[in-house]
Amino acid sequence: MGELCPHGWKAEITLHGWGEPLPADAPFSSTPPVAVRWKLYEDDSDRVAVARWVSANTIDEALQTMVDDRRLDVTLEQIEQAAKGGDDWT
Repeated sequence: MGELCPHGWKAEITLHGWGEPLPADAPFSSTPPVAVRWKLYEDDSDRVAVARWVSANTIDEALQTMVDDRRLDVTLEQIEQAAKGGDDWT
């Protein structure tokens, strides 16, 4: 995650117990879900550039989803930069 967030990032993992109320937008699961809330910081500041959360059945799945989400952001940023510069992106 460090290479995907060169200016810093922070994550908080929450394990939901049985019977604990879940956020309204949490996906249905037969097991208590794991939530990861993460933030990406702007360069050389404490200012948050991106704040998101993901939910999954396991810690591994939640962390992988977080990394996949950030990789998608990086790819989209590269496409946007290429489009602005007129470069072909492949």
